[in-house]
Amino acid sequence: MTMLGDAAHLMPPYAGEGVNMAMLDALELAECLLSNDYPDSRIAIAAYEKQMRARASETAKMTMEQTEALHSANGLTHMLGMFEINS
Repeated sequence: MTMLGDAAHLMPPYAGEGVNMAMLDALELAECLLSNDYPDSRIAIAAYEKQMRARASETAKMTMEQTEALHSANGLTHMLGMFEINS
């Protein structure tokens, strides 16, 4: 058994990455399962899980940084700055 999407990624929702992660998880899992690089599904799933954990840890780090920034004393300023258009 393997998990993908929100069930596999423990992180707060502040970056809105849940559906993006789920879609990429499904794509990568399908690619591994259909690849001729792996002799069986168990090894294909293990390969998927290895690349998913590496990718998810980067996104989780960014999400935690944004969570901290949004809950800081300057959270509102930080949030407004993300929507500023530089012309």
